[in-house]
Amino acid sequence: MVEAYNSSKRTEGPVGIALSSVIRRIIWICMLPFFLFAAGVAIYQIDRTKHQQNDQAAVLADNFLLKTENSLNERISALQMLAASPLVDDFSKWNELYQQALGFYKNFDNHVVITDGRTPPKLLLDTRVPFGTPLPMVEKPKGRLAGPIAMQTGKPAVSDIFLGPIVNNYILGIAVPVVRDGKAQYAILTTIEKSFFQKNLEYVKLPSGWTIILKDASGDTIASLPQNIINPPYKTYVVNSRISNWTVSVGISRYSYWAPLVLTGISFGVAVLGLTLLGFLGGQWTGRRLGNSISSLVTEPAQEEHLYEIIEINAVRQVLYDETHKRSIAEETLRNSLENLTESERRYRALFENMTAGFVLFEVVQNNQNVPVDLVILAANGRFEATTGLKASEVIGKRLTHVLPGIEKDTADWIGKYGMVALTGEPQQFEQGSELLGVFFYVTAYQAGPKQCGVAFQEITERKKAEEALRESETRLKLVLDGSKLGFWDWNIETGEVVRNTRWAEMLGYTLEEIEFTVEQWTDLHHPDDREFAWKSLQDHLEGRTSAYKVEYRMHTKDGQYKWILDQAGIVSWDAQGKPLRVCGTHTDITELKLAELEREKLQAQLNQAQKMESVGRLAGGVAHDFNNMLGVILGYTEMALQEVDPSTPLHEDLYEIYKAGKRSADITQQLLAFARKQTIQPTILDLNETIESLLKMLQRLIGEDIDLAWLPGTGLGKIKMDQSQLDQLLANLCVNSRDAIKGVGKVTVETGMVTFDEDYCANHEGSTPGVFILLSVSDDGCGMDKETINKIFEPFFTTKEVGKGTGLGLATVYGIVRQNNGFINVYSEPGDGTTFNIYLPVYKSDIGEIKSRTVSDIPSGGNETILIVEDEALVLKLAKSMLERLGYTVLTAKATSDAIQLAEDNANKIHLLITDVVLPGMNGRDLSGHLHSLYPNIKTLFMSGYTANVIAHRGILDDGVLFIPKPFSIQNLAVKVREALEQE
Repeated sequence: MVEAYNSSKRTEGPVGIALSSVIRRIIWICMLPFFLFAAGVAIYQIDRTKHQQNDQAAVLADNFLLKTENSLNERISALQMLAASPLVDDFSKWNELYQQALGFYKNFDNHVVITDGRTPPKLLLDTRVPFGTPLPMVEKPKGRLAGPIAMQTGKPAVSDIFLGPIVNNYILGIAVPVVRDGKAQYAILTTIEKSFFQKNLEYVKLPSGWTIILKDASGDTIASLPQNIINPPYKTYVVNSRISNWTVSVGISRYSYWAPLVLTGISFGVAVLGLTLLGFLGGQWTGRRLGNSISSLVTEPAQEEHLYEIIEINAVRQVLYDETHKRSIAEETLRNSLENLTESERRYRALFENMTAGFVLFEVVQNNQNVPVDLVILAANGRFEATTGLKASEVIGKRLTHVLPGIEKDTADWIGKYGMVALTGEPQQFEQGSELLGVFFYVTAYQAGPKQCGVAFQEITERKKAEEALRESETRLKLVLDGSKLGFWDWNIETGEVVRNTRWAEMLGYTLEEIEFTVEQWTDLHHPDDREFAWKSLQDHLEGRTSAYKVEYRMHTKDGQYKWILDQAGIVSWDAQGKPLRVCGTHTDITELKLAELEREKLQAQLNQAQKMESVGRLAGGVAHDFNNMLGVILGYTEMALQEVDPSTPLHEDLYEIYKAGKRSADITQQLLAFARKQTIQPTILDLNETIESLLKMLQRLIGEDIDLAWLPGTGLGKIKMDQSQLDQLLANLCVNSRDAIKGVGKVTVETGMVTFDEDYCANHEGSTPGVFILLSVSDDGCGMDKETINKIFEPFFTTKEVGKGTGLGLATVYGIVRQNNGFINVYSEPGDGTTFNIYLPVYKSDIGEIKSRTVSDIPSGGNETILIVEDEALVLKLAKSMLERLGYTVLTAKATSDAIQLAEDNANKIHLLITDVVLPGMNGRDLSGHLHSLYPNIKTLFMSGYTANVIAHRGILDDGVLFIPKPFSIQNLAVKVREALEQE
């Protein structure tokens, strides 16, 4: 024991210490690769942790985005099914559409609204209120809106979040357009509250310190976890949505990113310290063992020990653990997604099976050239079975060409159309008839997945038949309207658009291309005096105050005239609240009827005037006859009393005054009898010129020296049969009337001539008769009269003179004398332009033959000349136009000088003759002639007037020698004067 101990002690001495030092160095050198390996493992671990976090962030973002897109896709698909329904196209069936929209609400707990395309849009249907409730205009919110985008692009759209005007909460909208004939008609929308997406985030298993944010296109946060993010994440992973401009961002916290690095560093440091301590203690222990066992190392064989690579095993174990943890996270996320998808599938399947439209899902089969050649049926709903008669269970998984042999040759080309939708992603909506199936469908097709096409369809065979019947009915209506010469109009009250037929425009001288189809344009064409009345009548009918709309008014024509229109209309369409949506009506041109009515009214007025004059005449004649008898008694007794009384006495003077008053009264009585055509006359054959010449001195004394009396006798006159005293009385009254109309110095003109009147002229002039007449004209340049005064001047006791200066019987006597001698009288006067009385007395019968042989000749007709007539009196204008057209001329007419100038410019160098009234409103006839002659030197002019040529020339209106025709004129007089004017050099 002692020896052994001593031996041991010796070995532990210097040799043992030296060996321990050497062995420690050897251990340190051997452990250096392990140090480097540990450092590499640490770096690898940090990088792997980063990738694991990125992968985990991607899984979280993709899964939440998938869940969000599924929610949006469910609603978009359901809204597209509603948009495909034919019920949308028929307002009368919108109550059924409302029930379908309620089905959407029951499945998704989101309401549905339908708006039109206006800005701001108007609500047409809203499941938040009972059907039929009046709906307001939509207040336009700010931001990116789904409705307008869907209407513009024709594709589904998702909005940004906005504050809902009704729910007072932050919401977002989904819109699907209702496209008909390639144009979006309406937008079907639903809204999702922001809280819906926030609740979905609560199911996300988010690592501690991480964040997840769902943002819209404008960058506003829709949902986030945690809800109020204060510290920004160290790093984010962003995923973009494929169906909207939304993004999902998953943020990784600084702690979760740096924690593995810190943990690895600490572990590495602890490992280094441990290995150092292990090396030191191992060297000491090894040195002792070597010193004590050196002999045994020499004598005993070495035992081989296998080193177990613990570090490598630990690394593998760590990798396996990480992969297991990652798989666990993915499985949990997938399980949540499957649960959500199952719920989504359930709701989608309920809507899919119960929708009123048929639905079928196809997959495209292509040939080697990638051309669609067939369709495989992947899914179909119950409505598909009811519409086509095919059982879904028997056709799913089969090709369409096997299910419906010959379908590839159908003119509808279902395979080609659906194939293009599935391959291009461009949705289509169309109506198509199938020869093979013998039915019509309204189809909405859209891409449902890669090489897949979803098709919603509704059978519209009955509707197409009704539309065809309606087209046939409209065609027949058009033929009836065209045949009856009726103008037709159709007003859409909501859009303001007005449709008219060709006859409507032609009635006013326009073409359809020149008419703007608006209500404003319609009212602008109204006569200003009729516009308010016509519009009020229409509004009364639209608001239910009248059972029918029937009104007469004037409308402006393209040539500047006005036509009388009979407008009759009725409401043909109402909305659910009974508000009118569409009105249809007809226009009938009643201008000729109206003119005939006006002519009848005029003739009635003339008859009334004649009857009034006749009644007054009978009354005046009866009174005058009895009064004349009494005056004879008074005058006789007064005359006898004068013979008995001494002339020097006052009584004689008083009796003489009574006698003079009686004589004056007798003269008045004679005037009354003349007006009544009951005075005693002794007609004789008179030469009018000789008779007037014998009265000129008396007439000059009667009118005074300050007034010039001009005598212009005509030549070749026949004779008249008339009481000379009546002619004296007639001239005296007319000259006195002219004298009283002149203030100071003036001129009175007496003129005679020959005139012939035909039946056309007499049909338009009161009191005139056809035949040959001698004209007696008395004109003055006095103050003139207005039309109201002219209408009354021949009435007994009517006077414009002061009290005591006129009896009002002078012109009444003239009228009675002329009528008693079978003549008639016309008056021409304008305020400030003097007055002309034209009296027409029949030629004595024995002279008619001689006169006719001397004055009547063949009426010259026109050639290809164009004549412009300017006359402010409508009846005279119409008569002259009718006469000239009968003579073969082309005639243009104008009531104002401005219209005449415009017509001349529109027909440059095409007008050969201007016939114009001398006295016109604004520019007179002479100035108009001068203006047109300066533009078109070859144009000829013929003046016309109710005044005599001498009077007009005296006023300086016309130069001597110009061509002139007095009013009234016959067709023969006009024909001769027109040819004379046209042939004038």
